[in-house]
Amino acid sequence: MKREGKVPKYIWLPALLTLYFIGMSIAFVPELLQKGEYTRVAVVSVVEIVVIILVYLFYKKRAGK
Repeated sequence: MKREGKVPKYIWLPALLTLYFIGMSIAFVPELLQKGEYTRVAVVSVVEIVVIILVYLFYKKRAGK
């Protein structure tokens, strides 16, 4: 029997990763942009977003079983 108030892992884990991504962006992106590392910021951002989407899809599929 499942608890009613329990938040599924496919919701809270991507949300936590998104908060981490936002925090790291606030902390490090301005400095990297001042140094002219636009490509590094773009690549890291895209990879992080892809990882968050893959984590969501993986756990969503796993929860459906």
